[in-house]
Amino acid sequence: MKRIKNQKGQCIVEMVVGTILLIPVILFMLDVGFAFVCTQVLDDLARDAARGAASQKSAKAAVKSAKNMLSRFRTSTLITNVSLADYGVAYPAKDTVIVRVRMDVNLPVPFPFINNSPKFLTEAVQPVLTTSDS
Repeated sequence: MKRIKNQKGQCIVEMVVGTILLIPVILFMLDVGFAFVCTQVLDDLARDAARGAASQKSAKAAVKSAKNMLSRFRTSTLITNVSLADYGVAYPAKDTVIVRVRMDVNLPVPFPFINNSPKFLTEAVQPVLTTSDS
């Protein structure tokens, strides 16, 4: 009888130790999953902004259109900012437009010793849809 009581206590101790080790791993996986979703959303936003910029006739209108596309995105406590990054909209060739977008994020589970507010950057390239009248 005494041996069964010891085994029950051992089982409870193993369960507590296992749970203590498993919870941080699960929380870290939650952060990684959230970061992955943010990068997917950012890619979609950059593509939409590039499409908007590519349909404009002037560079000034392209920047305005890209900013308008990005302003439609609702920020939250986790995604704090979405904006054009660095040069924003560029025309490396006459037939393409590049839009660079930045997203500031607060991870849902803060961990010590890591950056809990990463900034994601992405670029989208689209062909220019309008031609200048010549």
